Amino acid sequence: MTQALSVRHSSVWRVDMGLFDKIKSFVNSGELDRLTETVGKTVNTFLNEQAAAAQNHSAPSANQNSNAPSDLLATANIPPKPDFTVNGDNGNKKYSFQLSGDFIEFSSHCEFIPSYQYEPLSSNDYTEYDGSLPIIAIGPGKIIHNAAESFEKGEAVTNITVTTCDSPYFLFSASFKEYDKKYYAYAFAKNTAREHEMLCVQYDPKLSETALEKKLIAAVDKAAATYKETNI
Repeated sequence: MTQALSVRHSSVWRVDMGLFDKIKSFVNSGELDRLTETVGKTVNTFLNEQAAAAQNHSAPSANQNSNAPSDLLATANIPPKPDFTVNGDNGNKKYSFQLSGDFIEFSSHCEFIPSYQYEPLSSNDYTEYDGSLPIIAIGPGKIIHNAAESFEKGEAVTNITVTTCDSPYFLFSASFKEYDKKYYAYAFAKNTAREHEMLCVQYDPKLSETALEKKLIAAVDKAAATYKETNI
């Protein structure tokens, strides 16, 4: 009985020693280090992918500028109110154009006449000027004036990039910054009611590359497309 037990103990010891030799050989071969490195890389890759996914989920979209007021940006998703007709005159000419009902007339107390402020949630017919809100107006501007003169002389327009208009009233459209505002404007041609002035939307540059900017530009495009003049 004692002899049999001794044999079994000896057999187990030989098996254990064999396993120990294999583990020792595995460690000495560098395989354990390589396996640890591979696992570490896999874990790091997974963590990086999760972090990137979380960042992409919370990052602002291309249609949202995180520096712009969120309440104002949200109005980009509100369908524009029905258009109304703007009428005016200057010199011996009358003019008219269609403007989105999102804009309300106000007194600019300057040379921008007529002038309308973007207030899509208001039901008022007249409003007070608020410098934080976009406006659509007709008025003078040095950048547009100089560009229009150069354009009509056939000279290169170097101060802004222009897009030529197929219109008897406008020479070109252009987007530019002046002081602390951004403009998208149409330059009036010579011998029009507002010669070398501009029909424009003026807004905070923080609205750049947003859905609201597209909405504002579309409103000016429509105003320019519907603009007409008659002699008095």
